[in-house]
Amino acid sequence: MPLVMKSCWNLRLTLKPTINLSILDTQLKQCQCLKQFNQILSQMILTGFITDTYAASRLINFSTHSTFVPFHHSLRIFNHLHNPNTFIWNTIIRAHLELHNSPHQALNFYKLFLFENANIPDNYTYPILLRSCAARVSQFEGKEIHNHIVKFGFDSDVYVRNTLINLYAVCGNMVSAREVFEESPVLDLVSWNTLLAGYVQVGDVEEAECVYGRMPERNTIASNSMIVLLGRKGLVAKARQLFYGIQGKDMVSWSAMISCYEQNGMCEEALVLFVDMNANGVMVDEVVVVSAISACARLSVAWTGKSIHGLAAKVGIEAYVSLQNALIHLYSSCGEILDAQKLFNGANYREF
Repeated sequence: MPLVMKSCWNLRLTLKPTINLSILDTQLKQCQCLKQFNQILSQMILTGFITDTYAASRLINFSTHSTFVPFHHSLRIFNHLHNPNTFIWNTIIRAHLELHNSPHQALNFYKLFLFENANIPDNYTYPILLRSCAARVSQFEGKEIHNHIVKFGFDSDVYVRNTLINLYAVCGNMVSAREVFEESPVLDLVSWNTLLAGYVQVGDVEEAECVYGRMPERNTIASNSMIVLLGRKGLVAKARQLFYGIQGKDMVSWSAMISCYEQNGMCEEALVLFVDMNANGVMVDEVVVVSAISACARLSVAWTGKSIHGLAAKVGIEAYVSLQNALIHLYSSCGEILDAQKLFNGANYREF
């Protein structure tokens, strides 16, 4: 923070405020660079408006999401605030997790929050912390947070419970995930999808089918998850039946079924479905194209692979590393060494 701005924190002026929430919102909407932001900050400090907790929360929320305000700048502002409210703490904790990929620091700031703050966490605090634990795959820390959730009385909040289910599922503890699920006073679609995703992750077909069968509303996300699991387990007939039963198939539905065919050696079926996908006007991504290219490599049909390569270039996904590796494997295994060499030499990144 510039020296002039830093000194402003210690000024005690009796000037009539020249800024209010309406003016602040307008200024933040128009703010496009760090210099403009610092001018707004200086004005808030000089007028004493920075002591307005709601105004300070707007400023912190803007700065942490801004592309031109360095995060350490936001932290300096935060450190000078007197008794920041829970929303401000949540904003800083969330910024550590989501914007700076630092779940460890997010958890550290929560500890600081409990130590320094007169306010208490709320139902928005704990999902951030549970996601931080999930990012670290730390069940130990997650259980500590779970205890705090119960202590502060947020264990009946559906959003908090759904994030708890996800934490335990990510850590592979489906017993605890199921307990949280079964004890939930309210279950929504996210609750069901999260539990199902956990069983898919650990590869438990029996329990996944049980949950899927009990779902009050089987949406496309749930059906896609089941197709992925069934494909991994070689249950192609069940996966196919599910796929053709989906009313609103999305790109993931098609991709999951094509991958299912390819993983189980049904490469001709995979390519036929890929053609059908394009005929239905469904947009492709690098994941489904990699599956189709892998099917081509298994069948040694370089000419089909070249057509798919052309499609990838047309839609702008040719540069993905996974796709380039799949194409290099296709061309080299089919004897198209020059094409493989050309791709290899032009690759921005090479996996060894």
